[in-house]
Amino acid sequence: MEEGGGRLQALFFAAVVRPLLFVFWSLVLWGTFVAAALLWTALTGGPAAAMAAILNRELSPALGGANLGLAVLAVAVWVVVVVLARRGGRDGRRSPRDRA
Repeated sequence: MEEGGGRLQALFFAAVVRPLLFVFWSLVLWGTFVAAALLWTALTGGPAAAMAAILNRELSPALGGANLGLAVLAVAVWVVVVVLARRGGRDGRRSPRDRA
């Protein structure tokens, strides 16, 4: 009975969780590129130029809003990743670099 449940759990992980993680990290990567482009546009043309570029009315304001949301999501995810990496993960273990 235990073996069947483990096989079902492995199938669920392979069929549902892995594709969702792939989609999530793909969106984070896309948001990272959008955030970098926004930062570059803000540095070279100013914040108004960056917002005008992201919320381009000719293409689609909804697409620009989605890209802006993905950029914010990407920054938040990378902040969480860095914080967790500095803390040593979920279980509270310290990284070898912190022990020295």
